[in-house]
Amino acid sequence: MTGPARPIAEDDLHACVDGVLAEERRVAVEHYLQTHPKAAERVAAYRAHRQALRAALSARMHDPISPTLDLARLLEARLRRRNS
Repeated sequence: MTGPARPIAEDDLHACVDGVLAEERRVAVEHYLQTHPKAAERVAAYRAHRQALRAALSARMHDPISPTLDLARLLEARLRRRNS
């Protein structure tokens, strides 16, 4: 037996847009959006924004990542600075 469901929060709405919610939570969020039009408007705006960003950046999607953004290199540099 499960307890009461936790309230739908902003992180749930973003996770719904990103498609990373568990099925049970996704259903709960979709029901919430059907009964909360202002939240549904925000989610529609989030989806449009996500789609616009993907379209704007799609040409760069397969570009190599700059070596200056290499996590191992960044951590090494930080450790060097800390130990200096």
